[in-house]
This record gives sequence, C-alpha cells and structure tokens, in this order.
Amino acid sequence: MLVPGPSFSVLPTTDSTGYTELFERVDHATAHSLDHVGGEHVHADWSAQLVNAGFTDLGTRDSVFAFDAPLDTIHREWLLSHLRRVRMIAVERLDSADIEVIDNLLDASSPTGIAIRPDALIHTSRRPYAARA
Repeated sequence: MLVPGPSFSVLPTTDSTGYTELFERVDHATAHSLDHVGGEHVHADWSAQLVNAGFTDLGTRDSVFAFDAPLDTIHREWLLSHLRRVRMIAVERLDSADIEVIDNLLDASSPTGIAIRPDALIHTSRRPYAARA
C-alpha cells in the first residue's frame, strides 16, 4: 500500500509568502474532506489496519522525492494537475485567501503562477506499507 507522506512543498523554503503554512492547511482540509466523502484518510493508522485484516506488518518508511527548480515540462504539468485536484477537494474547507493563493499558483499568466515561476519545485514523500499474508 502506498499513501502520501507527511511532506509536500512546491516552492523553496526561503519563499516568504506563507506557502508552507498554506499547504499545512490544505493537507488538513483535504484529509477532512476525503473522510467525509468516503475516501481513504491519508493519516489513518494503516499498519494497525493491515494487522487487523490478518496481515503481518513488515514495516514502513518514507520515500522522499525531490525535483528541484527549474522543473521540466512533465513535472510542472504534474504539479499543476495536483494543485487543481487539491483545490477541488479542499475548496469548501479553505478560506477565500487560501483559495486565492492556490488560484494564483494555477494562473498561467500570473508572475506567481507555477507555469512560469523559475523556482517552482516538487519536494514530496510517499509512505509505502509492506505486509504479508
């Protein structure tokens, strides 16, 4: 089983626009929204659930993926697609200021938009859970 890990960033940590805090709020909003539409909760205790289902837990560890700036076309398109999905899932749980920031990141003509920012990056992680029957 593979679930999103605890970290996700799209701009350098030296960026002072509050994106780190935004994505913490987005993470909380998407997890809450998915819980209420029957989706999988990314923060569930998957190890316990696998054991409860009769499997032997073999452990987990985060795998970190870093695609530094400048992003190539494929990674930039993936990031834009990801941000569109995040916006769709979290829109009802974020305030208008957060939605405006995400919309600016998605705006191809905005100087702060991911499509043209030279400092856009993807730092994320995935958490694989291994178990055997």
